[in-house]
Amino acid sequence: ISDGRLPKDLPEDIALILAPAPLPVHRIQKATFPSKEALDDYRLRRDETPNTTSFEVPLTQGPYPSQDDLINRLPWPPEGIESTSVWPAKIILHEGAIRGLLFGLGNRGESSLGLAMTAFAEAGPLLLKSEQFRTCLNEILEQGVRKHETAEMRRRLFWGVVDHLQALQSGQAGPKTGPEQGILDYLETQAGGEEGHGSRPLRELANDLQKLRVMGSGTISELLEKHPGPFAHALLLFFLRPHADELFDFPDPGDLVTEADRLAAALLFGLREDWLKMPERLRAIPWLYPAIAHRMAASAHRCANTGIDLGEAPDCPTLRELFFINGGRQWSKRQEDAAIVLIRELKWKYALETRVHLGVGHYRLEVKSSGVQIVLPGEVKDVTTKVLPDRFLEQLAGLNWPLVSDIEKMARDILQKP
Repeated sequence: ISDGRLPKDLPEDIALILAPAPLPVHRIQKATFPSKEALDDYRLRRDETPNTTSFEVPLTQGPYPSQDDLINRLPWPPEGIESTSVWPAKIILHEGAIRGLLFGLGNRGESSLGLAMTAFAEAGPLLLKSEQFRTCLNEILEQGVRKHETAEMRRRLFWGVVDHLQALQSGQAGPKTGPEQGILDYLETQAGGEEGHGSRPLRELANDLQKLRVMGSGTISELLEKHPGPFAHALLLFFLRPHADELFDFPDPGDLVTEADRLAAALLFGLREDWLKMPERLRAIPWLYPAIAHRMAASAHRCANTGIDLGEAPDCPTLRELFFINGGRQWSKRQEDAAIVLIRELKWKYALETRVHLGVGHYRLEVKSSGVQIVLPGEVKDVTTKVLPDRFLEQLAGLNWPLVSDIEKMARDILQKP
């Protein structure tokens, strides 16, 4: 943590600091193992564990860099500190998953971009307690409000589900139950307390979710049409698909699943599967992993009140953010060059326009089986190629997953060149 800040007024002769919170894994400069057997055992377990991401960290064998085996002699946790609940590990890991999912969805549109930017900009102890984050998502949840469901009701029910899932994960909601059953219990309670037109659709939604959980009920299109809006659609996606990768791959029957639906569902999926269980293709994104790891560690230190400041978090803009720096329509040359790289690699021909200026004269048009040719006298030099930003962003929004890292890196190297 050489670029971070330690608590003030530390003794000058201090040899070791034990903090009841983790450090970002990408900040590890060297790992020392006491024996060759211990090092070999670590490498074996690392290769067999699917939730680890490889970092180029020097691994050494030898004595620990401390006097008199100090680490092994000190009790853990130190006296006066509880062995549990010094920082909410489960919730922080789930918030890491939520940030990762929002990054993965961040190219799909302006709402996705805004929510991802807000999630990564948040510097408070916990993301899901952030007023700024909740306000940003509330604006998304209010899209398409029906007569029987006011905006306030939709917000209240959604955040009630989120808070209930958090309570289940932390063991504060009574006997431990699965997230799906926990949601059903919450909806049943809320439906009993609703008055007027709001209670009936809530009961119908809960009944259909229960049927989905047991044996399936109706077609996906029928359910999405019967229960409109981001709140209901997020719950339907959650019950229809058990794993986070399916949120990206979920087919959109008749354009019924909106951008807002997936964003709301991302919070629920992230509260079911934490960061360690996220799809490898998401966690292995080289610029995403350190950004998530730093923010999770920083949250843990703020919650545990260690006084350790880990420094500025690594930036992790989505591609859509990088192409919106100048408003999205008046791109710089760097943005044009990066867009052309992606267009050529991904064959997005409709996002590119080529113009050939022909002077006054006579030309010959030849029609062949391979296409149409215009035969010109002499050499033509006035040829311009132009990126069409709106079409480019449409192509970007249509990707289910973030781009393959190697392809995206080519564009990022151009866009983020010092």
